[in-house]
Amino acid sequence: MSTVQVDESSNQVILEVALNAESQANATFSLPQNYLYEPSIAVVKAGVFKYLSQHYSINKLHKDSHLYTSHAIISNFPGRSFRIEAWGSLGQLPLQGKRMRVVSKNHPLTPESLRKKYKLLDGNEFTLFATTLQTGKRAGILCAEV
Repeated sequence: MSTVQVDESSNQVILEVALNAESQANATFSLPQNYLYEPSIAVVKAGVFKYLSQHYSINKLHKDSHLYTSHAIISNFPGRSFRIEAWGSLGQLPLQGKRMRVVSKNHPLTPESLRKKYKLLDGNEFTLFATTLQTGKRAGILCAEV
């Protein structure tokens, strides 16, 4: 077994991955859909990125971003789940006046640089993911946690 993540509140195993599962898995890719998923630290450290895509039937946004998307919610995903409110070019998203957490995944700007450049307000109402899509284009994805 490569990794096990335990839900502390119920003490149940959430994800078990065989040692060779990642090398045998195939990931699928797409543009953002209705939901976005950010794997937990334990899953990231285990490096089972293609496995997550195949096991949960979800799509990666880019091979190096380690963010996933789907049309329907995955209730038992081992990490954080978000409903996508809007996505596109960072300069064209409706960000003004919203309080948000900023996350940069496979994007050249740091969260601090993004916050300063777009004059973003700190808070927990929304999460803004700055990332690279499968097309190679940089994008922002504005989300609300599910």
